[in-house]
Amino acid sequence: MVDGHDIGAGEMNVFIFTNNAKAAFDKTMSLIQGMYDLKGLIVGYRKFEEEDDTPMSPPGSECFRVS
Repeated sequence: MVDGHDIGAGEMNVFIFTNNAKAAFDKTMSLIQGMYDLKGLIVGYRKFEEEDDTPMSPPGSECFRVS
């Protein structure tokens, strides 16, 4: 379920509630790939019970933070 989004500070954030971040990422990518320039795409997730974000993409990312 899409919970919301925001745009500003040179970025756009989309917030999705899911029990499976990888599956939600894969499904979203299958829908938008080829439609947008995704060169600067950075993806991360945070479990409800945690405060820190975890980077997911691009591979090897060490930091993910929502401004």
